[in-house]
Amino acid sequence: MLVPEVTTAEGIPHGLRLTGVIPAIFILSAWGVNWLWEKMPHQKYFQIEKFLAVAIFISALIVYNFALYFGVAANSPDYYYAFRSDLTDVSNYLNTRNMKDKTYLSLDEFSVQTADYLTTDKNQPYHLVDPAHTYTLTLKAGDQVVFTESTIFDITKFIQYHPEAKKIRTDLNQFGQPIMIVYEETAK
Repeated sequence: MLVPEVTTAEGIPHGLRLTGVIPAIFILSAWGVNWLWEKMPHQKYFQIEKFLAVAIFISALIVYNFALYFGVAANSPDYYYAFRSDLTDVSNYLNTRNMKDKTYLSLDEFSVQTADYLTTDKNQPYHLVDPAHTYTLTLKAGDQVVFTESTIFDITKFIQYHPEAKKIRTDLNQFGQPIMIVYEETAK
């Protein structure tokens, strides 16, 4: 049951491919808890203490995981990026623009799957450009290049080769980090 996780691309933050190992994980954990339960004293006057210990342990687990999920993970830019939440905003922009011949998306072929899926109704209204070669584009007036959170570093070289391109839009995530920057060619 590990085959789906082992054979997919590394770094995909998604646990659905591991659902087949859930029984094994819980069985191993249950063996450990059962072993500990059996090692505890079995006299009648220890029953309340045993159940109190279990209640405290389960309560601590619930509080700890609640704090991790709703506190740490929800307020972490790394989690936002790991799930590529920026691509939802990028796809929404591409759908509203819907000008395939004048729109270029600077994104790698692996990550573009999200944009492809979210823009299928508009037949992917963009031309995909390899981020490392975005600067080589020959642009006409009105052409737009959309940079995502993962390709923002390629803007420096793009600006060197296209000084007449103007930044027309910058979208920020909840942490104030840029997740989408759009440049439009103004000359030529």
